[in-house]
Amino acid sequence: MTYAERFTPGTWYRARTVETRTPGLTPVQYDPRMAGDLHIPANRALGPRVVAGEIVVTNRELRFTPHRYHKSGEWVAELHEIRGIDRSPRTFGLFNGGLRPRLRLRFEGGETELFVVNDLDDVIADLRPRVDAARKRAAI
Repeated sequence: MTYAERFTPGTWYRARTVETRTPGLTPVQYDPRMAGDLHIPANRALGPRVVAGEIVVTNRELRFTPHRYHKSGEWVAELHEIRGIDRSPRTFGLFNGGLRPRLRLRFEGGETELFVVNDLDDVIADLRPRVDAARKRAAI
C-alpha cells in the first residue's frame, strides 16, 4: 500500500471539506484530496530550525505551505525542475530535524531542500513517478 492510499480522508488526518450550495440541489461535500493531489504533513528545514506545515504535490508543482502561526511564506517548486529525490543522512542537529533521515530534493543549480516526513520511503516512492511524468511533459 502506498503512502497516498493510506493517507486518505477518514484516517488520522482529518480531510478538509468545503460545502458548496447550488439553488435547488442538496449541499455537496467536496474534498480537495480526492482531486489527485498528494497531501503530506511535513517540516521544512530552514537553516538551524524547521517550519511545520504541509506539502501538496499536484501534477505540475510541489508546494509547501507552513501552518498559519509560522511567519515564513509558501515555497513552490515546479516538478520538472527537481533532479533528484532521496533520503538525507542524519546530521544529529537538534532543531533542524537532523535526528531523523529527511526527504532531500535536489535541483538543477545544486540547491537542495530538506523536509522531515513520516514514512519517508513511501513518500519517496510516491514522488518519483510524479516527478518523472512532469519531466517527460516538460521535454515535449
